[in-house]
Amino acid sequence: VMVVLKNNYKKDTGSLVLTKTFSGVENVDENVLKALAFHVTGSNLTNNETYDETFYYAQFEGGKLEITDLTPGAYTVSETNADTLIANYTLTATTHNGPATVTKDGTATVSLTNTYEQDLGDLIITKSVEGAPAGDKTFTFTVRNEKGKYIGLDGSESAAVVTLTIKDGGVITLK
Repeated sequence: VMVVLKNNYKKDTGSLVLTKTFSGVENVDENVLKALAFHVTGSNLTNNETYDETFYYAQFEGGKLEITDLTPGAYTVSETNADTLIANYTLTATTHNGPATVTKDGTATVSLTNTYEQDLGDLIITKSVEGAPAGDKTFTFTVRNEKGKYIGLDGSESAAVVTLTIKDGGVITLK
């Protein structure tokens, strides 16, 4: 009689879900966002393993990415190019709830939010009258942005008409 004993082991694994949201950006080309890079590292993992991988927003579906078959342990997530990703926008804040601990058969979640502010320049308007004396005459005009909103001297937007005035030789700077 021969008896064969066989032990089958399954590696303990869990998952890490990354969720990503953007704030302050409107009408940004989705292809630009796809280049956002996420560096995921794991340390103090079971069996003294380490983990070091880079993922891209192009791999996300609906703002979410699930990384499966991870060894239980602590994982950190960082974005490597968020500050230079979107032209004409400045990254003003990044929040996330990491690091995350992946457990056997569990799912840990790291939520990341980037808040951007559009880079705006000044609009300088000068008035010059030629061919006839302007005297003390005041000229009125309006300024609208790409959304059709009126712009005030301080750069504020308004749905109501904002009338600006200027005299010959005058200069107005809109922020």
